Amino acid sequence: MSLVSLAQTGWSPAFAYEKIPLSAFFMGCILLPLLMIVTNQYKIRNERFENNVVWKRSDYWLLQFPFEIHFSWICAAFILNLNIVGVDLGASADTQVIIAAISLLILALGAWTCLRLHRPQFTFAWVVAWATVSCRKALRYLIDLNEL
Repeated sequence: MSLVSLAQTGWSPAFAYEKIPLSAFFMGCILLPLLMIVTNQYKIRNERFENNVVWKRSDYWLLQFPFEIHFSWICAAFILNLNIVGVDLGASADTQVIIAAISLLILALGAWTCLRLHRPQFTFAWVVAWATVSCRKALRYLIDLNEL
């Protein structure tokens, strides 16, 4: 978890000072340790179920869910950040659309994979759905603003 905190410490000023490629790098550095944590927790929980060890709901909500939600939000933010890097580097509109389409495909495949696991991970799928709807609403708002 200290790697996540260290990367977060780098991301905050990079994002605040609009160093977009650097902030994307730090976001990736936040993402990787969280991926390892969530993967290890998933494996441990499956081993406990296979060995008939009782897993209390409070264990999930206090020990696993916070990491799942943090990982899920960072995934969505990282994908968004990569799209912003394209804009920041002056990519053409066609390139930006391609980056956005690939981003949505990656998130959709990630959510689908999480739901297809032996023990589905609903947190990631819910966060991806929420982030997608929120982005659509924000874009619709910007389009409506431009039409005025």
